[in-house]
Amino acid sequence: MILAGCVATPQIFPIIPDILGRRASPSRRLARLGATPDFHHGLLAPAAPIGQVNLPYHTDMDGASSTVHIRSFVETDLDAILAIYNNAIETLTAVFEYQPYTMDKMREWVAAKQEGGFPILVADLDNGFAGFATYGTFRARPAYKYSVEHSVYVAERARRRGIARVLMEALIADARQRGYHTMIGGVVADNDPSLRFHESLGFVEVAHVREVGYKFGRWLDLKFLQLVFETPANPTEG
Repeated sequence: MILAGCVATPQIFPIIPDILGRRASPSRRLARLGATPDFHHGLLAPAAPIGQVNLPYHTDMDGASSTVHIRSFVETDLDAILAIYNNAIETLTAVFEYQPYTMDKMREWVAAKQEGGFPILVADLDNGFAGFATYGTFRARPAYKYSVEHSVYVAERARRRGIARVLMEALIADARQRGYHTMIGGVVADNDPSLRFHESLGFVEVAHVREVGYKFGRWLDLKFLQLVFETPANPTEG
């Protein structure tokens, strides 16, 4: 997982429905808005998409639309991030941890993300913390430098309202701008909603590793899904 680095010029990522109700890709939405992504070839080029998006396709009982604001992590988000992450540890197979994090351990996690220059993007739903997304090193060896592994977490109260999609689309745009080449996600093999969600974003299943985790009294298979970018324009070794 990952944390906020430097922030460049804010960009808005509104949800613009594609024909037949499908959602257009981030690049297509930017094109419709007359904007051109600024692709950086350096891995640590400062870029963190920040903006406000309306979610008219997910509404409350009274039919009122909700507003999601995507921004970079700030120190005051720590309590909310800790609560969401620990809830995932205690209730979901998505996190291969047994013990909840302490605040000190979460601070170390944040510091590692910052030192690595990785983003942590936060979603505020109607002025309340709704979730966060991040990416980080896929593997530690130098030749993996253009590959990242992502994660996204949404508060229980905000699930099934499109928050994860908005966060992921902003995260994907961020990775492209920073010059990464591929984003990889690990999903427990029987988590069909997450698998379908990733496929809807263009991810393709590339591996199925059997019984690599043990949690809640059972063995867990893990699938890897991958999204490949056109960036960087001029990759280098070293």
